[in-house]
Amino acid sequence: MKIQVFEQFYKGHHSNYIEIIIPEFSRLVERKLVEEVIITITKQHFDFLKIHERFPEYSKFITFDISLPEVSSKSSLDNRKQVAANLLNAVNYVKPNYLISTSADYQSLIFAIQNYLGIKSLPNDLNSLGIFHYGYSGATNGIADYIKQLVYSFTWKNCNCSRLLMVNPVVYEALVQDRLLQGRIGIVPDPVPSSVLFDKETARKMLNIPTDGKYVGFIGAMDTRKAIPELVAAFKNAKLSSDTYLLLAGKLNSKYRQIIESEFTELLNQGRIILLDRFLSSTELIAGFCALDVTAVVQYKRPNLSENILKAIAAQRPVIADNYGHTGMIIERFGVGWSCNLTDHEALVLTLEKGLAESDNYVLNTKTERLIEFHRPDNFVNTLLYNLNGLLPSDSINQVKTWEWVCDSETT
Repeated sequence: MKIQVFEQFYKGHHSNYIEIIIPEFSRLVERKLVEEVIITITKQHFDFLKIHERFPEYSKFITFDISLPEVSSKSSLDNRKQVAANLLNAVNYVKPNYLISTSADYQSLIFAIQNYLGIKSLPNDLNSLGIFHYGYSGATNGIADYIKQLVYSFTWKNCNCSRLLMVNPVVYEALVQDRLLQGRIGIVPDPVPSSVLFDKETARKMLNIPTDGKYVGFIGAMDTRKAIPELVAAFKNAKLSSDTYLLLAGKLNSKYRQIIESEFTELLNQGRIILLDRFLSSTELIAGFCALDVTAVVQYKRPNLSENILKAIAAQRPVIADNYGHTGMIIERFGVGWSCNLTDHEALVLTLEKGLAESDNYVLNTKTERLIEFHRPDNFVNTLLYNLNGLLPSDSINQVKTWEWVCDSETT
């Protein structure tokens, strides 16, 4: 019995998934539950992960197929065709019994069109599992979103995945009742690595920032999808004490930096806006979340899952986020902070004031504890295996934490 894991791209969640799969799947081979595990990635991805340095003990259990050609972009139709061709070639070469595509969004539209037209693609007897990261849950805004939703729906219903695992629970809940998808739809947690947490003072010392006062901030890459200008403007106008700081830690978009340096000079000179404009190590990322009193998960309105809100919750910090999509659902259901329309300046000012005033009262509850358990890396792997027709070892079946188990805590 042979499992193939296929991942076309790298960095971000693409690499995070592979890093988690390597040690866990090697144990399947070691315990003789499967004969072989082949991970198909590009050579660039292999080098990026430093496989030989970081995972030498797993090389005897995992075969790395690094012949996968690179694809320059994720968006264009031609590149989606290339990903589909790469996957088909890889499957024909490896001939697995089970296939896991950790980023199935890109090639599945092509396979769906082919299947709809009666064109054979993947082998009929292949047990294939696709992880889907994108999609709408009916909460579309305008004609463009509506058309995208139709494309997503067509893809899910016509692609050749035996099981479709949604990362976003909002999308999963919208699809699980669809009779045309019954028996094929599931959910997989987006894994948040377990980490040793630091107290606020220790975390702030690690980042070499003032240890007194209160902090709100954003941790991670700050590209144009993040509402950083809105956050800084709201921080300036909020009624906050002079020992309240805004921490922006992570690589900052150059235009955003120009805006901050030109329009918020006084706050910079006062040291109340603290910029750590660089890539952060994994330890610094954890310290960043732990240094805060409130995490501002400020991303412009988008339907996709937010990894940052999950990281903030795992660090036991309350959040401020947009009241739309995944972030809005998490705050409303699990009581992990405060939400508003981030593009409404007055609403964001009031939410900052409220969040910082109430942050000391934040404590984990049963709902948030279950949410953290659901997103643990071992539950990610167990969920994958559970969805591969019983490949999960019998002694681990009771350890699978489902989304329904998480939601049960809302009524208990």
